[in-house]
Order: sequence, then structure tokens, then C-alpha cells
Amino acid sequence: KQFSHWIKNYNLENKEIVEFGCGEGLLLDILSECKTFSVGIEAGRELATKGQQKGRNIIKGHLLDNEGLASNVGAFICINHLEHIPLPLDFMRQIKACCIEGAI
Repeated sequence: KQFSHWIKNYNLENKEIVEFGCGEGLLLDILSECKTFSVGIEAGRELATKGQQKGRNIIKGHLLDNEGLASNVGAFICINHLEHIPLPLDFMRQIKACCIEGAI
């Protein structure tokens, strides 16, 4: 319910939302139910594979490994993961480069 409210509040329906450190991608299911296009990025290969086997859209690796990720992202989510980012300023710059105008 909280994500549904957040998505409506920020007009994110039918927009791409990327979650960093998505694990097996449980949040991706919730985001998809809220009519978004959700993509996860997970560095842990085992977790990413488990999520992919469940049909979730998960990219194995780090954002910095996926330079061509997208340029039309409406929102990024990073829950309990930012402290694991090796180059946080580069990470933030790359996020900005992927965002549409008004992204959060």
C-alpha cells in the first residue's frame, strides 16, 4: 500500500523504476503490481539468479558495470545498499544520467 501511494504521488505509473541491491527481487513484484516497469540490479549472482528463475527482471552486477542501463528511468530505489557502493559519487552521476526530467 505504501508503494502504491508513493507511485501515485510521484506519477510513476507506467514508468521504469530501478532498484539497486534488489536481492531476489521481492520489491520488484510489488512495484510491478503497481503498474510500473521494474528492473533490479543485484551484485550477488546467486540472489540474482534465484530472482531471474522466478521471472523477475534482474540484471546481475553493479550499476557501474551497466553503462547502457537506460536513459528513461522515472525513479531509483536503493534500500540498505548505498553503503556497499564502492564509488558513490560515480554511482550518483550515473543515476542522474539515466533519469528522465523530474525523476526521483
